[in-house]
Amino acid sequence: MKRIALRKEKMSKVVDTICPKPRKILEKNKERASADCIPSATGSTKIKVESIGGSKYVVDLQRRTCACRRWNLTGIPCKHAISAIHFMREKLEDYIDACYLKKTYLATYSHTIQPVNGIDLWMPSDELAILPPQYTRLGHNSKTYHRHLPPKTSVYTVTNAQKKKMMNTGEASSTKAKGTKPPPPLPLPLKSKNDLRKKATVKTKDMKEKRAAQKAAANAT
Repeated sequence: MKRIALRKEKMSKVVDTICPKPRKILEKNKERASADCIPSATGSTKIKVESIGGSKYVVDLQRRTCACRRWNLTGIPCKHAISAIHFMREKLEDYIDACYLKKTYLATYSHTIQPVNGIDLWMPSDELAILPPQYTRLGHNSKTYHRHLPPKTSVYTVTNAQKKKMMNTGEASSTKAKGTKPPPPLPLPLKSKNDLRKKATVKTKDMKEKRAAQKAAANAT
């Protein structure tokens, strides 16, 4: 929204009928045309332009094409086309593509995006909240399947030698080997998107019932 307004204001201050960047390219081509191109008439809209190096190019003003193809690709007259246009005593602005004109630029940014109030000023709605789409778990690759399995619980076993040692020292009542650490607590299972979706649905339903009860109480009073 800000960018549209900024560009529209900036281009409205331009006095030229052509945008600034195409105008710079056009001025450079004019300098090259005056120093390197020699046009000659052929009795039609096609002009033969010869450069100082000996190269010859045919410029068709009616079709707006040049043998060097720069005019065809960019839409801005090349040095050969500018030499031919000046030879025919015509205006350069009439042969530049319409996309480089100031009026086309302003027409592109003529639309506006309407501003919106903050979320604090939005009216509450009784409709259900917009929830994420239903989650469908896909299969895993057989080589990386173990990465997605829950962590295995470590099982502490006691060997026969340890049992004898525990009986001799009076620690036979304990089945845990001496010096072993208790297993780490298992991580809490992560909630899937389906669980979150159900939770959001229940929460929305409760809020709707609560709002309806408040309205009924307000109407009763």
